Amino acid sequence: MISRRGLLTTLALGALTPPALLRAQAARVIATPFALQEGRIWLAATIGGSRPLQFLLDTGAVVSLIQERLARELDMRERGLTSLVGVGGPARFLLYVGRDVAFSSGLIQHSVVFGAMPPELVLGREAAGVFAAGLLTEADSDLDFSRGEWRLYPDGRGAREGYRELPSSIEHAPGNASGSPYMVVEAVLDGNNFRFLLDTGMPGQLMLWPHAVRRTGLWNDTRPFAPNRARGIGGAGARGRTVRGASLRIGDFAFERPLVFLNDPASSQRSTFVDGIIGLSFIELLNLSTDVRRHKLWAQPSGRPQRPDRYGLSGLWLEERHDGLAVAEVGPGSPGAEAGLQRGDVILDLTLQEFVRRAGGRPGDTIELRYRRGSETRTARLTLREFL
Repeated sequence: MISRRGLLTTLALGALTPPALLRAQAARVIATPFALQEGRIWLAATIGGSRPLQFLLDTGAVVSLIQERLARELDMRERGLTSLVGVGGPARFLLYVGRDVAFSSGLIQHSVVFGAMPPELVLGREAAGVFAAGLLTEADSDLDFSRGEWRLYPDGRGAREGYRELPSSIEHAPGNASGSPYMVVEAVLDGNNFRFLLDTGMPGQLMLWPHAVRRTGLWNDTRPFAPNRARGIGGAGARGRTVRGASLRIGDFAFERPLVFLNDPASSQRSTFVDGIIGLSFIELLNLSTDVRRHKLWAQPSGRPQRPDRYGLSGLWLEERHDGLAVAEVGPGSPGAEAGLQRGDVILDLTLQEFVRRAGGRPGDTIELRYRRGSETRTARLTLREFL
């Protein structure tokens, strides 16, 4: 698979010459390479003849986004405001119009509407923005992780040999008929039937909204969990938990022991038109094909290995107070619980940034903590390990 540097080099060396464009149009299959790095899908593109830029493919986005400083640098025309609802709630965006958005395959989209990237959506300075779900759902397309290609079929795709149809739909979110249609699948998680949005912009595995969590029984104080909090458009969501599920099945495809992020079932987060989200860690295990006329998805195994699990290995959630770091959550069976820490303890002589850095270490790393419980000062030795 090509690297991010390779994408930019391909674009800079003139892959967007008129002959390349003519060849792509004649073939009626337009193949654009992508890089899969840092838990993201990266595409290279130019806007209005600009220098090569790096974008993420985010199929959880209803509208493409761009860094506002870049939109101004490229002198993109403003086009009013729009409102979107994300993990942290609603947010308003200034819209810009990008002219002649060109990919390394020779594909040119003559007019693309971008929303200004919200400040809470941290993607790094190297990311110019994100392309929304419409890249795959407005015309028949393949997202091929085996070859690192996004293939567009302007005249429709023929037979999908080797692919199997998923219980799925391609649909607009309620109230967003003018935005990109989403990819939605029906799946079974631990015996419960759910509708999941396929979101390549979420690096993790699975997430359930509060109304769906209440159906699962996965949220209880005896089950091991890693405290966590989702972030995205609108800022931070309610605090939640990452737990280990038993199995996930999407049509003919089964996945064992998925990690599931649970939003607090008691939170006031609004339910969406789906029950949860499937992120890139699972999506990349399948090559996807969109059947736009029938509003269906097809898939085949990609042959890619399952990514290593990622979650907080301390099992602790700390919150800043004037006198230290208060222990707000301790996951059962976690290193934090084994070290004897409890809710209400106050960690001393350590900033939150320092704790996050130390707790982000590798299994086997140890953290010495001095803490106060009531009027007594104690010490604890915490050894990071996988516990879910």
